[in-house]
Amino acid sequence: MPNKRSNRIGLGVIYFLFPLVMLWIASIRAINGILPIASAIAFAFLILTIFIKKIPRHYVMFLWTFAALAILVASGGFVSVLFFVLYLTAIALGFVYTPGIAISFVLGNILAFFFMSETNSSADFIVYMSLLAAIPMVIVLRRAFLIVQQERKGILILETDNKKSGITSLDEVLDNRVNNVSTVLRQPITYIRQGLAMIQDNKVTEEEFKKMLPRMQRSADELFTLLKEFERGTTNNVLLGTNKTEEKGK
Repeated sequence: MPNKRSNRIGLGVIYFLFPLVMLWIASIRAINGILPIASAIAFAFLILTIFIKKIPRHYVMFLWTFAALAILVASGGFVSVLFFVLYLTAIALGFVYTPGIAISFVLGNILAFFFMSETNSSADFIVYMSLLAAIPMVIVLRRAFLIVQQERKGILILETDNKKSGITSLDEVLDNRVNNVSTVLRQPITYIRQGLAMIQDNKVTEEEFKKMLPRMQRSADELFTLLKEFERGTTNNVLLGTNKTEEKGK
């Protein structure tokens, strides 16, 4: 968990500084002239990544961001007709990573425009507002996409968005679907383990064993039923070994 969080923070810093670095590069005349060519080469590599699926997504996203900012800077900056590539880049960052990364990128662009702008006109205000509008756009589109995928049972969203007032820590745990299933499964598993431990320690009489065996069998059947309901009701993916277990049960 700490590594993932530090990675997200690092990516946020990188994409926050990205527009500022590109603005600085564009200010160098010797480099500014080759930005259109560099952007075209980057877009060509992006097309190749469609056929080369083993390239890590970090490299693809970095390449897209460079190509988008390069073509934007080369075509007039924030007044360019290609201004929309900033929205596309922010949305892509929100889908590939998290909305936080996309927000960092948007804030970096706002700061870059602040340094670039020479006046404080109403047109500048419109640019600021249009850049800020990308933030709710990313959040809404990403959430809508995840909800659609969950309805198609392509993915599993662990936490729900329903936040109840006065919710207790226990309710928060039960609100998590995976934790809810594990809580239900724990009781039959515990009974089976306790029964096996008593049998191994010879603490069960023959009469008690005859009563325990059917109950342990019912607990095992209950576990199998709960597992099937979870995988069919929550995700399209069939858990490894389920079909084989069904065949053996038959």
